[in-house]
Amino acid sequence: MVKHPEKKHQYRDQFEKMHMYEIKDKAVVLRDLKYSPAEVKAAIKQDIEWENELFSLPDYYRHTDKIVDYVFSR
Repeated sequence: MVKHPEKKHQYRDQFEKMHMYEIKDKAVVLRDLKYSPAEVKAAIKQDIEWENELFSLPDYYRHTDKIVDYVFSR
């Protein structure tokens, strides 16, 4: 299991926290399935875009690359 980075992120609310951990968990699974970082970033971003296609993109979307990079650095 990949733990949250040492640098503490100040979550706006529990909703944002839940989704950022979901991004991390998806990245871990896809990394373990031997996907490249670029493929993982694209897949997770497409998933978030699809989930929010009727709305504007959520704030946690911009953290996707950073979270995936962290997962692949472990």
